[in-house]
Amino acid sequence: MSVLFLPHLAGERSPHLDPDTRGALVNLSLAHTQADITRAVLEGVAFSLRSALEVISAIAPLDQLLATGGGARSHIWLQILADILQTKLIAPKAEEGAAYGAAILAMVGIGVYPNLETALKILPQDSNVVQPQPNLLYEAGFKRYKLLYDTLKAVR
Repeated sequence: MSVLFLPHLAGERSPHLDPDTRGALVNLSLAHTQADITRAVLEGVAFSLRSALEVISAIAPLDQLLATGGGARSHIWLQILADILQTKLIAPKAEEGAAYGAAILAMVGIGVYPNLETALKILPQDSNVVQPQPNLLYEAGFKRYKLLYDTLKAVR
């Protein structure tokens, strides 16, 4: 069984609103490598994002997300995210990070663009697009992640 990481090192804001929860590495043994732990951290963060995305999707379904910042330069990270979120990711070649996405949202907010769909058409054509791939291991891992969070919350 693989290592599982809960990334709540400073509590959790979304979707759990639980400032007292803490992070954990679970199922760690001497047989695991640094690569196993690194992968667990990446997957744990992606599982946390999926928990928040499930709440958002219930309110406003979406079919793509914009990935910005330093992490968007890593194809492995983007593929893990796309596969766990089961959502297409668009990573513009811009270096501005979160400010880039905020600027796009601001332009919609002040009426420069009528909606987000129109605003996203300004993205450079050479953006990296990562399509999600079905992954039964991630689906099982996400179930374990939710069960682990619920179990640790119950014993606090």
